[in-house]
Amino acid sequence: MIYNNIDFFNISDYVTDSNIPGIILQRYPLNIQKTMGYGTSFQGADKAKSIGGAEVRFICDSQNIEFQLYGIETNTYITVFQGDFQNSHLLVKANEINTFTVNKHSRFLEVDTDNANIKRRYTSNLWRIVFDYGAKISFISLNTFEKPYSLPEKKDLPSETYLAYGSSISQGAGAISIHDCYINSFANFYNCDILNKGLSGSCLLEKETIDYLQTIKCDKYLFEIGCNVRGLMDEIEFEKRFDYLIKTTIDNHPTKVINIISILDFFKIKFSIFKNIPYQEKNITFTKIIENIINKYQNGNINLISSNNLLTNLTCISYDMLHPSNYGHLMMGMNLVKYIK
Repeated sequence: MIYNNIDFFNISDYVTDSNIPGIILQRYPLNIQKTMGYGTSFQGADKAKSIGGAEVRFICDSQNIEFQLYGIETNTYITVFQGDFQNSHLLVKANEINTFTVNKHSRFLEVDTDNANIKRRYTSNLWRIVFDYGAKISFISLNTFEKPYSLPEKKDLPSETYLAYGSSISQGAGAISIHDCYINSFANFYNCDILNKGLSGSCLLEKETIDYLQTIKCDKYLFEIGCNVRGLMDEIEFEKRFDYLIKTTIDNHPTKVINIISILDFFKIKFSIFKNIPYQEKNITFTKIIENIINKYQNGNINLISSNNLLTNLTCISYDMLHPSNYGHLMMGMNLVKYIK
């Protein structure tokens, strides 16, 4: 990125606009956004522009920081952290320059990072500006009041980074805050970093997207598969695309662990008490396709995780009978830790 000594975590590209100050942050590269879509659904490119779960990170010992953001299209929220410690929750107003000044509290204590009894993910002088679900943001400036700032180093961060790809459930829909979504809950309890590439309404397993995911540096994978494809494509097309995801990931990274959340399994099982269930036949057949392909490529590094073991009762989902509620997201994240461990 063009700003020195700032880590734009989970940001893959940026664009400029003469009518918008700063740089407009993007979770997916522009050339990949152009290839997203299938059938009548092409909302993936728009969802790839939203940066919920992405962060601005830098190491600095300043007692105060000031930064400017421009909100695009709609109001959104950010949360500022000092390492693992929440500092402030702030509203970014749409279509205007927002200037924020954030201060360390007088009672704030630096964490002894060499103490093995202290659970932490980040060093406490790592400032983190975290963007909420659906955020579209232009980053303008950072002022640390003459205190130097630098890029975080390996010692400042969790030892493992997971790359997550999935539907709106993975992007965070249904959670009150991005921090409550199952991916971030998992990361907090498991003590890891997450590169969240979830796409609301558009986890369609495009070849170009799958190829791009292979280029991202990470330690392990977390793929939540099934929701969006079932309403757009038939079994043959889904099988071809899911097969390509697994084969390509193994071919490129044969020793990395691949965790697959079979998200339709929950609906297949829990919805069996209802009549006239939308997509129930595909819930069954698509779940079977996932199982068959994992068995086909099983190399000892693929874990199949049933969503029925993560969301343990029907009231874990919200009124739309699809997305987990805030409670469901938290339960899903905690249970995911158990299964991955």
